[in-house]
Amino acid sequence: MQPEHEDREPQGGELAPPREAGSADAGAGVPAGELHGVPPKVGRTRTSTTWGVLASGLVFLVVILVFILENLRTVRVHFFGATWSIPLGVDLLLAAVLGGLVMCTAGAARILQLRRVARAQGGGGVKRFGRNRLPRGGIATTHPPAGSPR
Repeated sequence: MQPEHEDREPQGGELAPPREAGSADAGAGVPAGELHGVPPKVGRTRTSTTWGVLASGLVFLVVILVFILENLRTVRVHFFGATWSIPLGVDLLLAAVLGGLVMCTAGAARILQLRRVARAQGGGGVKRFGRNRLPRGGIATTHPPAGSPR
């Protein structure tokens, strides 16, 4: 005779107890994939994305360092009446950084412009909880959930 507790249905996040190998529902209660020793597939996470971005950024920095080290020949630069001597690789890197700063300045100006327009139109429609955090349920809504009394 089997104990009573095995006949009850699993509660909440519980898994059903494993069944005997010959029974019709063998493997019930075991997450898919672990039945045959294969771990379940884990989706993409913020941590994995961050790791990928940092790893590719490190490779990019190594490429830039190699470029600079291969272009250490000093060149004479003339710009709006100013003249200076600087290694070619460093000069090109500075030009790229200045170009990036111009692009970021234009992007920041556009973001500020869009924020002003959104604020003038009423704020955008997404509720903020504390310091831009979502409520415990994880979803910020401006309407009550479906089926709830108003």
